[in-house]
Amino acid sequence: MNQQAMPSGPSPGDVIFDIEGDPFWEPARGLHFLFGLLTREDESAWRYRTIWTHDRAGERQAFEELIDFFHARLTRHPDMHVYHYGAYEPTALKQLMGVYATREDAMDALLRREVFVDLHSVVRQGLRAGVPGYSLKDVEALPAFRRQARVTSGTRAVLAYEQWMATRAAARLEEIAAYNEEDCRATLALRDWLVEHRPDDAAWAESPDGRPVDDDRQKADAQREALRQTLLAGASAGSPCWLAAELHRDDEASRPDP
Repeated sequence: MNQQAMPSGPSPGDVIFDIEGDPFWEPARGLHFLFGLLTREDESAWRYRTIWTHDRAGERQAFEELIDFFHARLTRHPDMHVYHYGAYEPTALKQLMGVYATREDAMDALLRREVFVDLHSVVRQGLRAGVPGYSLKDVEALPAFRRQARVTSGTRAVLAYEQWMATRAAARLEEIAAYNEEDCRATLALRDWLVEHRPDDAAWAESPDGRPVDDDRQKADAQREALRQTLLAGASAGSPCWLAAELHRDDEASRPDP
């Protein structure tokens, strides 16, 4: 294993994160319909939770809820990581930030502090594994993870979601959640395996910004965002209220860090 491959050590605030999306929901853009999370408190067992969304308004609300959750946890655990497998998760969050023009500062702070940890990159750069490939389904053999869910791939999860849209059968969502939870738990098993097999003399990488979250700035940002949303509510593109909201966003984007 490459001694420089792993990020800083595990934190009690660590989160395992996996998204399910339907790329065919609309011709112009798909829908990120499930944000799945594994977390633990103190020494309790890892607990799985879901954030579902089934339309554009729900997608925006789910994104905001997720980013707020990450920041609330980061306040309590400044050394936390959000582990995922592959580039999809942070890429999707950056897309949602841009589409809905919300939580820009909060998302930027997560990226600057390198909270997101892509274990796919760690595996590709850090070790040579005797597995057929480097997909999660391949490398989860290293920690001997075993799956039991009926849905067995992301493609089948999309098909199950399409079936749910046609039938509204709750069983389809339950099947998707079971698959997503297994993806999260496989990612966790891989993280623990990597930590266990990390060379004893390897130094943990340091966070680029270990400073605690600025609570005053977070509150001020939340107030400014609430004002912007008030201006946008019911405003059509190009109207005075819409322009004021966009100018307000541009002003925030140009504000220097403290």
